[in-house]
Amino acid sequence: MSEQEKQKEIMCFLDEKIFDPALEFAKEHKNNTILRGVNITRSRMLRLSPEKMVAYYWSAIIGTENSIKFSEILKDNGVERFEDIIEEFRTKFNDEWLK
Repeated sequence: MSEQEKQKEIMCFLDEKIFDPALEFAKEHKNNTILRGVNITRSRMLRLSPEKMVAYYWSAIIGTENSIKFSEILKDNGVERFEDIIEEFRTKFNDEWLK
């Protein structure tokens, strides 16, 4: 599988599980904080290699000041977060898959 195919697979997975539902929620509830945060996260990930996309995912879970606050906003609004799909992500995008 090519690097581009792997990037697309990661983004399709995250779009389905996280980004698209969060954007729908944000638009429906006119929540610009969630809308902006999801769009920024998504656009940053689109510029990365598959390995760096996976690393970005794990870094977001570990948390920076901004990602922790954003995760709390999502959780408070009942929106799925990276933390909610850890097992599925870890199983799907493991070291073997990256090779």
